[in-house]
Amino acid sequence: MYEMERDVRAGFYADAMLARDAQIVASWVAGTAIRHATTRPFDLGSAVSEIRTIHGISPQVLAEVAGMYLGSIEGKPTSSWSHPLVAQICFEAGADLSLVPAAMKRARGRSKIVWPGITLPDESVLHAVTAGKDPSCGH
Repeated sequence: MYEMERDVRAGFYADAMLARDAQIVASWVAGTAIRHATTRPFDLGSAVSEIRTIHGISPQVLAEVAGMYLGSIEGKPTSSWSHPLVAQICFEAGADLSLVPAAMKRARGRSKIVWPGITLPDESVLHAVTAGKDPSCGH
């Protein structure tokens, strides 16, 4: 009985380590992709080449990163202009496109938990604040 428990635990920890490794790879991919997406001039070929050199990269990880970036900006203002570029880099690097919608759904769920009730101000509020006016006055 003890041997079986140990095997089950070993399998659990091995699965947890694999999941942790995938998260590390996803973080590495995300960081590399956002760096390329925000660097000018933008070079898609260079970005894809660098992403493909990351050890442990897989179509599943690429899909998760693409979905994370696309899902987190869905329905929000265009302040996240670089996020679609990150997704495009992941697509070109070989993301499994069939997994992207599920990753987007997870990202939407996470963003609701992390940023509950927070909305970005529109341009008029930002302009009023930077001009030193109280945006609640209406003038």
